[in-house]
Amino acid sequence: MAILRRAGAEGARASRFQGGDLERLTLATPDNGDLAAHAQPRCGIRQAQRQAEFQFQVVVERINHLFNGKYAFTGYVVNGWNNVVDNNTGKTYGVGFGWTPHSKFSLTQNYMAGPETAGSNMNWRQLSDTVVSVSPTDRLSFILNYDYGRGDRVDGLLNPVSWQGWAGFVRYKMSDRNAVAMRYEWFNDPEGFTTGAGQQLKEFTGTFEHRIANRLITRWEYRYDYSNQPSYTKGDAPVGSQSTVAAGLIYTFDMRE
Repeated sequence: MAILRRAGAEGARASRFQGGDLERLTLATPDNGDLAAHAQPRCGIRQAQRQAEFQFQVVVERINHLFNGKYAFTGYVVNGWNNVVDNNTGKTYGVGFGWTPHSKFSLTQNYMAGPETAGSNMNWRQLSDTVVSVSPTDRLSFILNYDYGRGDRVDGLLNPVSWQGWAGFVRYKMSDRNAVAMRYEWFNDPEGFTTGAGQQLKEFTGTFEHRIANRLITRWEYRYDYSNQPSYTKGDAPVGSQSTVAAGLIYTFDMRE
């Protein structure tokens, strides 16, 4: 979510989907592919800063069924996109299908549709989300993610707005204590519906992970964001790119232990 949050909140224009910090508004999300590899569970590619192009919803009902360990089906109903209080009387509905033929490969397809225009149930917003995960070895993992959304109508435009983006992830485990991960993303918002300005955004994130102890992990990251529009700020001046350095300390635990 970071590109959308930064390009809107930190730039001159506020994102239509912003609603504050998008990450903190994710109360619950489907676990079948986790909608755009948000947690990347199968390949274990984890980074401190969230990816850019994908929206997360507040789930009010979810149905999940697993078939013989290889096929999974998920259905869910959500209040809205990045809001806690619904902006109309309609709901958004979603279905997901997961296929894991073996431990080194998985494919997940999610589809969501529902009215999301404030005060209206007429125009249905749609999102297709595809996630492919490959782990050729125990140390090396890849994820490829593609999203396409459309459906909302904006005054002055003949056709519904649309947006799309893809992301690639790679993680390499150098040892039991050290790992590196990289992510590259491209996001196209030609009408400026999701980011507040018609633009293309790109970002690269590199992460180094070190396990200090069995349950204690540190992560160090460098991130570079770029837009073909001045959607970021440096001081009071709008600029087209920005760099971010982040460090995190994580304690893990298992409630079953």
